[in-house]
Amino acid sequence: MVGAGISDNNPDPLAVATGRKRPQDPNRLVTDRVLFQCKRHTKQVSPAYIREFRGALSSRADRGIFLATSTFSAEAKREASREGAAPIELVDLDGLISLLAELQLGVTPRTTLAVDQAFFRDYMPPER
Repeated sequence: MVGAGISDNNPDPLAVATGRKRPQDPNRLVTDRVLFQCKRHTKQVSPAYIREFRGALSSRADRGIFLATSTFSAEAKREASREGAAPIELVDLDGLISLLAELQLGVTPRTTLAVDQAFFRDYMPPER
């Protein structure tokens, strides 16, 4: 879903991870076709979205990654990890932010300092 009430009805681009060091050096032993879908939601993602995505995975990819700006319902999580079906990794907004911070992609690390009031207590005027 691109915006409220707007549906694109299609998975987002197919990404192929090949384990290559350079584009001209394919490693034919390590190929993993990954289909991913990004959704902008304010409500929890229901299992219906995961089932629909799983249908798009069929014969197109080995696994899927579903990114959302909200959270996933317990039922959606169960559907994503259903045994015997292509695995779908769920990434909610907090997970995406953590991943970007870990990889330092699109973020700038900053150090935050807090004043230690106890250290300065002896230098402060007495309270009245």
